[in-house]
Amino acid sequence: MTYFSERYGHIAPKLLQVESIDSELRASIWNVLETTMFGEPEFMEARFEEFSTDFWVIFLKLPLSSKEEYPYVVKDQMESIYGKLEWFQVYDFIEFVCKWLYKSKNTGTGAWKAYSHIFNKILEREKSGYRLVNRLISPITDEHEALAVEESIQNAVVCGAAEHFRNALQLLSDRQSPQFRKSIQESLSGLESTAQVLSAKPNASLGEALDELHRQCPSVSKTAVAGFKTLYGGASQTGGVRHGSTKAEEMQAVDLSDAKYYLVICSAMANFLKGKAATGFSRNSAEPTA
Repeated sequence: MTYFSERYGHIAPKLLQVESIDSELRASIWNVLETTMFGEPEFMEARFEEFSTDFWVIFLKLPLSSKEEYPYVVKDQMESIYGKLEWFQVYDFIEFVCKWLYKSKNTGTGAWKAYSHIFNKILEREKSGYRLVNRLISPITDEHEALAVEESIQNAVVCGAAEHFRNALQLLSDRQSPQFRKSIQESLSGLESTAQVLSAKPNASLGEALDELHRQCPSVSKTAVAGFKTLYGGASQTGGVRHGSTKAEEMQAVDLSDAKYYLVICSAMANFLKGKAATGFSRNSAEPTA
């Protein structure tokens, strides 16, 4: 949503924030906690000590002796520290909050998802170049792409596939040392694991598993199978992703756009196959297991 002053050119439109954050984005993120956790007397009385201690010990890695005693004084102390964080540490803080909620036993299983949704709305509104995907700050900014990746991780047909997709997301989201080639390998492995389990052929290649899925479930069309095979074959031509490369020009060929593409498309394909499996294959065997 834009206001009058921006629509009529009285102030410049906000640009995408990638290597920095402005004061509005920083304040908006903190206000999420002010209006939820910190605004709830029950949380402040029962959970704030745990949260603030973890903030000190796990996030800041500071001695507890530097932490004040009274909850609302500590909250002010935390806000002061937060205001001095570097822009990338603010994104670390968002991850910390969501991971804390995910691991906490007393906040409910959906709490971290609700906070992720709120944070992502703010990141979108304030033109951030990042979004939360499965509790990780990621350069995937399209909502539908992010949902496809999250579903492939959270609702995978086998733990191994979920782990591959989780690794792929982690590898491309590592700003300090992203490993795009390995991320693509993990995305492809996640899709292959899914196809192997659903086809009940654990040792099959992706192409063989897809052919079997088409045989068992004709609604997995030949066209879809051919497209999946083309994607897998294309990885051989993408900077030595599948088979490695020693050529400098090929090693440089893989970038963030490649890694994002393979993660999103492999996630979507895995979700597609799982959805087809839910409608039932022609075989009369038990559900496949890992």
